[in-house]
Amino acid sequence: MKKITGFAFALLICISCQSNKPDQHKLNNPVKQKIKPNPQSRKTVDSLPDISGLYQSASGKEGISACDLSVKITKIKGQYFYQFNIAGEILKGKVTLRKTPGEKEMSIVFEGIKWAEYEGDVSSDTTDNVSPNPQPKLPVGVAGSLLNGEIIIQNYGNAMNYYVVFTACGEKFITLTRLTI
Repeated sequence: MKKITGFAFALLICISCQSNKPDQHKLNNPVKQKIKPNPQSRKTVDSLPDISGLYQSASGKEGISACDLSVKITKIKGQYFYQFNIAGEILKGKVTLRKTPGEKEMSIVFEGIKWAEYEGDVSSDTTDNVSPNPQPKLPVGVAGSLLNGEIIIQNYGNAMNYYVVFTACGEKFITLTRLTI
């Protein structure tokens, strides 16, 4: 029995060694093979829904909005760009989209916008510190969720993670609704 097992094992090794050797005929006569890119391997802007248009902050109670904000998103040469108008100030830059497989919601990032205030995670701060913690750098880039023609951005945090993205906007969650296509 041990002889048969040893023989079978040796045979498997020989077969695997032979299959790893390149075929001499193929080496002397290379065949050009076209390699097709896997369409699932990278998502381009063209494979995502068109988000171009004008988005306006939604009105709150009684039609009054605590946030005078609009953003125009345009598509140029396969890339998206934004132009924010907030309280008369204009901010411009590039838009990045990310879609999680199986999810309806997309994340959207408006690159280059510096947050107004940021203290970071203050839950670990204690009042007994001899030297105060250094002020963290202001994050750059505003992220939100995009779903059904609306962009939702969280504008400020809480006591444990204090930040403000846009000081000119008093809403915790800014909802931008698409007006035009």
